[in-house]
Amino acid sequence: MIIGNRTLSTRYILPFLFTDKKYFTDKYSFINAYIQDINRPYLEDKIFIVFEYDPKVYSEVNNEMTSNSYYFTKYDLHMNNKYYIEYVFVIPPKHNITIKSIIDGKFNYISAECKINIISFWGNMDLSYLKDLLKNPKDLLDIISLEDRNEIITEGDYYDYDYHQLIRKFIQ
Repeated sequence: MIIGNRTLSTRYILPFLFTDKKYFTDKYSFINAYIQDINRPYLEDKIFIVFEYDPKVYSEVNNEMTSNSYYFTKYDLHMNNKYYIEYVFVIPPKHNITIKSIIDGKFNYISAECKINIISFWGNMDLSYLKDLLKNPKDLLDIISLEDRNEIITEGDYYDYDYHQLIRKFIQ
Protein backbone atom coordinates (compact mmCIF):
# COMPACT_ATOMS: atom_id res chain seq x y z
CA MET A 1 0.00 0.00 0.00
CA ILE A 2 1.42 3.37 -1.00
CA ILE A 3 1.31 5.79 1.92
CA GLY A 4 2.56 9.34 1.74
CA ASN A 5 2.69 10.14 -1.94
CA ARG A 6 -0.62 10.25 -3.73
CA THR A 7 -1.42 7.43 -6.11
CA LEU A 8 -2.53 8.02 -9.68
CA SER A 9 -5.83 6.56 -8.51
CA THR A 10 -6.13 9.48 -6.10
CA ARG A 11 -5.03 12.05 -8.65
CA TYR A 12 -7.07 10.92 -11.63
CA ILE A 13 -10.03 8.82 -10.42
CA LEU A 14 -11.33 10.70 -7.36
CA PRO A 15 -12.55 13.61 -9.54
CA PHE A 16 -15.05 11.20 -11.13
CA LEU A 17 -16.45 10.09 -7.76
CA PHE A 18 -16.57 13.39 -5.88
CA THR A 19 -17.21 17.06 -6.60
CA ASP A 20 -14.99 18.45 -3.85
CA LYS A 21 -11.41 17.65 -2.80
CA LYS A 22 -11.99 18.81 0.80
CA TYR A 23 -11.70 15.39 2.47
CA PHE A 24 -8.69 14.19 0.50
CA THR A 25 -6.10 15.96 2.63
CA ASP A 26 -3.99 15.19 5.67
CA LYS A 27 -6.43 17.22 7.79
CA TYR A 28 -8.95 14.39 7.38
CA SER A 29 -6.34 11.61 7.68
CA PHE A 30 -6.75 10.68 4.04
CA ILE A 31 -4.22 8.04 2.97
CA ASN A 32 -4.90 7.24 -0.70
CA ALA A 33 -7.20 5.74 -3.30
CA TYR A 34 -6.54 2.33 -4.82
CA ILE A 35 -7.91 0.18 -7.62
CA GLN A 36 -7.81 -3.12 -5.76
CA ASP A 37 -7.62 -4.70 -2.34
CA ILE A 38 -5.56 -7.88 -2.53
CA ASN A 39 -7.50 -9.23 0.47
CA ARG A 40 -10.84 -8.78 -1.32
CA PRO A 41 -10.29 -9.99 -4.90
CA TYR A 42 -14.02 -10.59 -5.24
CA LEU A 43 -14.58 -6.81 -5.24
CA GLU A 44 -13.80 -6.24 -8.90
CA ASP A 45 -14.29 -2.94 -10.67
CA LYS A 46 -14.33 -0.95 -7.45
CA ILE A 47 -12.34 2.01 -6.13
CA PHE A 48 -10.98 1.81 -2.57
CA ILE A 49 -10.42 4.96 -0.53
CA VAL A 50 -8.50 4.68 2.72
CA PHE A 51 -8.42 7.01 5.71
CA GLU A 52 -6.48 6.52 8.91
CA TYR A 53 -8.95 6.32 11.77
CA ASP A 54 -9.07 9.65 13.60
CA PRO A 55 -11.90 10.00 16.14
CA LYS A 56 -11.84 13.81 15.73
CA VAL A 57 -12.87 13.70 12.07
CA TYR A 58 -14.31 10.20 11.65
CA SER A 59 -17.96 11.17 11.83
CA GLU A 60 -17.63 13.94 9.26
CA VAL A 61 -15.59 11.80 6.86
CA ASN A 62 -17.87 8.82 7.30
CA ASN A 63 -20.98 10.91 6.59
CA GLU A 64 -19.40 12.31 3.42
CA MET A 65 -18.20 8.95 2.13
CA THR A 66 -21.35 6.96 2.89
CA SER A 67 -23.67 9.59 1.46
CA ASN A 68 -21.90 9.48 -1.92
CA SER A 69 -24.13 7.93 -4.58
CA TYR A 70 -21.30 5.58 -5.65
CA TYR A 71 -20.66 4.28 -2.13
CA PHE A 72 -20.74 0.49 -1.94
CA THR A 73 -19.48 -0.59 1.51
CA LYS A 74 -16.70 -0.05 4.04
CA TYR A 75 -14.23 -2.14 5.99
CA ASP A 76 -12.18 -1.56 9.11
CA LEU A 77 -8.49 -2.36 8.70
CA HIS A 78 -5.62 -2.86 11.09
CA MET A 79 -2.17 -2.60 9.54
CA ASN A 80 1.20 -1.89 11.13
CA ASN A 81 -0.48 -1.23 14.48
CA LYS A 82 -2.73 1.47 13.04
CA TYR A 83 -6.44 1.52 12.31
CA TYR A 84 -7.83 2.52 8.93
CA ILE A 85 -11.24 2.78 7.32
CA GLU A 86 -11.51 1.52 3.76
CA TYR A 87 -14.46 2.88 1.79
CA VAL A 88 -15.41 1.02 -1.36
CA PHE A 89 -17.06 2.72 -4.33
CA VAL A 90 -18.48 1.48 -7.60
CA ILE A 91 -17.15 2.99 -10.78
CA PRO A 92 -19.70 5.52 -12.06
CA PRO A 93 -21.27 3.99 -15.18
CA LYS A 94 -21.02 7.25 -17.16
CA HIS A 95 -17.25 7.34 -16.51
CA ASN A 96 -16.58 3.61 -16.83
CA ILE A 97 -14.57 3.87 -20.08
CA THR A 98 -12.51 6.81 -18.84
CA ILE A 99 -11.69 5.17 -15.51
CA LYS A 100 -10.84 1.86 -17.21
CA SER A 101 -8.48 3.80 -19.50
CA ILE A 102 -6.83 5.40 -16.46
CA ILE A 103 -6.52 2.03 -14.71
CA ASP A 104 -4.95 0.53 -17.85
CA GLY A 105 -2.50 3.43 -18.11
CA LYS A 106 -4.02 4.62 -21.39
CA PHE A 107 -4.14 8.29 -20.51
CA ASN A 108 -4.13 9.23 -24.17
CA TYR A 109 -7.72 7.93 -24.40
CA ILE A 110 -9.01 10.43 -21.83
CA SER A 111 -11.19 13.06 -23.45
CA ALA A 112 -10.40 16.76 -23.14
CA GLU A 113 -13.60 17.21 -21.13
CA CYS A 114 -12.50 14.57 -18.61
CA LYS A 115 -9.02 16.11 -18.36
CA ILE A 116 -10.64 19.46 -17.59
CA ASN A 117 -12.76 17.74 -14.92
CA ILE A 118 -9.61 16.37 -13.24
CA ILE A 119 -7.81 19.71 -13.37
CA SER A 120 -10.86 21.60 -12.09
CA PHE A 121 -11.28 19.17 -9.20
CA TRP A 122 -7.75 19.78 -7.91
CA GLY A 123 -7.87 23.46 -8.82
CA ASN A 124 -4.23 23.79 -9.81
CA MET A 125 -3.01 23.32 -13.37
CA ASP A 126 0.61 23.76 -12.25
CA LEU A 127 0.74 20.45 -10.39
CA SER A 128 3.23 18.24 -12.20
CA TYR A 129 0.89 15.27 -12.56
CA LEU A 130 -1.74 17.51 -14.15
CA LYS A 131 0.79 18.88 -16.62
CA ASP A 132 1.63 15.29 -17.61
CA LEU A 133 -2.04 14.63 -18.20
CA LEU A 134 -2.15 17.39 -20.79
CA LYS A 135 0.79 16.09 -22.81
CA ASN A 136 0.31 14.72 -26.29
CA PRO A 137 -0.67 11.04 -26.45
CA LYS A 138 2.77 10.01 -27.72
CA ASP A 139 4.32 11.48 -24.56
CA LEU A 140 2.21 9.21 -22.35
CA LEU A 141 3.16 5.90 -23.90
CA ASP A 142 5.59 5.16 -21.06
CA ILE A 143 2.76 5.22 -18.49
CA ILE A 144 2.04 1.75 -17.12
CA SER A 145 -1.17 0.42 -15.64
CA LEU A 146 -2.08 1.28 -12.07
CA GLU A 147 -1.94 -2.40 -11.16
CA ASP A 148 1.63 -2.59 -12.49
CA ARG A 149 2.40 0.48 -10.37
CA ASN A 150 1.21 -1.58 -7.36
CA GLU A 151 -1.68 0.77 -6.56
CA ILE A 152 -3.43 -1.91 -4.58
CA ILE A 153 -3.99 -2.46 -0.90
CA THR A 154 -1.54 -5.21 -0.01
CA GLU A 155 -1.51 -7.88 2.62
CA GLY A 156 0.08 -7.13 5.93
CA ASP A 157 -0.91 -6.89 9.55
CA TYR A 158 -4.46 -6.85 8.25
CA TYR A 159 -7.83 -7.95 9.51
CA ASP A 160 -11.35 -6.68 9.76
CA TYR A 161 -11.81 -5.04 13.10
CA ASP A 162 -14.89 -4.68 15.23
CA TYR A 163 -15.48 -0.94 14.92
CA HIS A 164 -17.42 -0.75 18.16
CA GLN A 165 -14.50 -2.29 20.01
CA LEU A 166 -12.24 0.36 18.46
CA ILE A 167 -14.54 3.19 19.63
CA ARG A 168 -14.63 1.78 23.14
CA LYS A 169 -10.83 1.75 23.18
CA PHE A 170 -10.62 5.43 22.23
CA ILE A 171 -13.37 6.52 24.61
CA GLN A 172 -11.77 4.88 27.66
